[in-house]
Amino acid sequence: MSSLIHKRSAHAAMRPLAVLNVLREWAQRRRGRAALAQLDPRLLRDIGVDANHAAREAARPFWIE
Repeated sequence: MSSLIHKRSAHAAMRPLAVLNVLREWAQRRRGRAALAQLDPRLLRDIGVDANHAAREAARPFWIE
């Protein structure tokens, strides 16, 4: 019984960290997509990305991978 309580307590303690990790990932996606939107066509060609594809990716919501 005590091991069950311990497992639940450990799981509950991890929730705030999981939320923080998700928020960090979302912020990173938002920054990356904003940076992608700022690249000019010449730079996009240099990295091998089509301008239309870059625009679609930059327009995606941050919560979608």
